[in-house]
Amino acid sequence: MAQRRPPNRSTRQAIAGQVGTVSSALGQSYVSYHPLLATVTGNVKAALFLSHAISWSRYVHKSQPDRDGWFWLRASDWYEGAGLSGREQATARIILKGMGILEEKRIGVPAKIWYRVNLDKLGHLVAASAGRQFEEWSWDRAAMLHLLGQPVPCHRILIKVAGGVVGGLILSYLFRATRRDLSDGGDGEWMHIPVGHTREFLGITPKQQRRARERLRLAGLVEETFERVVQPKLLTRLNLGQLGLECAKKANEIHCLQDSANMFAGFRNQDCRILQTRVAQSAYLELPKAQNKECPNRITGVAQSADQAVRKGLITKEENYKREPLQKAAPEAQAPSPAPAVGSSSELEIILPEKLLAGEATAARNWLMPLEGELRQQVADEWAGLLSLSARGIKPMYSRLGVLNTLVKRAKGLDNEPFTPCLCFEVAAARLRRQEIEAMRQQQSASPASPGVARDWQATDAGRALLREKMAELGMARRST
Repeated sequence: MAQRRPPNRSTRQAIAGQVGTVSSALGQSYVSYHPLLATVTGNVKAALFLSHAISWSRYVHKSQPDRDGWFWLRASDWYEGAGLSGREQATARIILKGMGILEEKRIGVPAKIWYRVNLDKLGHLVAASAGRQFEEWSWDRAAMLHLLGQPVPCHRILIKVAGGVVGGLILSYLFRATRRDLSDGGDGEWMHIPVGHTREFLGITPKQQRRARERLRLAGLVEETFERVVQPKLLTRLNLGQLGLECAKKANEIHCLQDSANMFAGFRNQDCRILQTRVAQSAYLELPKAQNKECPNRITGVAQSADQAVRKGLITKEENYKREPLQKAAPEAQAPSPAPAVGSSSELEIILPEKLLAGEATAARNWLMPLEGELRQQVADEWAGLLSLSARGIKPMYSRLGVLNTLVKRAKGLDNEPFTPCLCFEVAAARLRRQEIEAMRQQQSASPASPGVARDWQATDAGRALLREKMAELGMARRST
């Protein structure tokens, strides 16, 4: 048995550091889960399936209203987006179609399953379960909160770590409770979370809770004991060390550096407090674009125009296929440059966020200079990440320099809370990605035009001249008649 002790400062700092490590591994990739839907459907996995479908319906309604709410997803997309296996997806679809909430149709060859949520039917069922009247479905945030209640973020990585949806929901809930306990001044260790409260908050039955908790205990992710009181209470705490290792493994599988351009592909969760851009097209906006077709040094082109030139006899097929590849071969690895000497200008250089006032930039450099080594740039990148969240309206910021001052104090150990790097890793990865893209663009602009491209454009000029002559002859013939 265990007896709860008063919070210790050193223990709180250690746990806060572990919580920061897990938070940085989790990121903001989560499913907006509505527990009220578990009461309506009678199944947690069907509720998670429906929550994910509602998020997609909202995205399609705003981006492509001509689809009338229809969207298509593969089984692998449902697994990556909601963590549901093929059998769980089939069960959820049967339940939702039987209730008249989900509509399906097959289109195309090979056929794809398209889905649409019957929002009116869903609204009537939810309102009836809550004893309210339903008039019309609205995508307004206040209206959705009034109808469906506050959504609960279920982290996708925790679903994969737990090996199931129910375990992922419980881990997400326990991690959120740990962070709340730390913010309220607790030690973030042993917590008393009644089974009834978990059922009411997540919609999970006691039997499902017992099975999921048993699997989490065997995996070493959760520890349980009883408090020494007259009426013993079940206390639970997360094994943050083991959880951090497992989350880091899963995060490395998802956010692989070999696919950094598509790292944040997906859609945007607009029905939770923490908004995150998850549009797949935004991952490709920074990639090198095709050069202008009117420029003689272009590398890429449209295959159809080349086929037309072949049919007209302006160029041969051999010349058509002698084209430069769309992507240049990767440059050979170069020997790493020697590390800069202590005190050199490259070591003291700080990359600050963009769009700062002159006075803000000067004050920021003066505050960051006393920090040592990589900690200096980590604090600057963490500040840049917070400024980005404030610019998108996610986390309001009333004093930019005040936030930086707090981060510097925590990095120096002068604040009650330790400095926990969370957003700096994403900022550094984005900066490295921009540098790689800029280097690729410079390499493409510096490459000379190939002889085949020049011959193509000469042939195109000859074809245009021949076309002008034919048009002039036709005009002369019409005037003579």
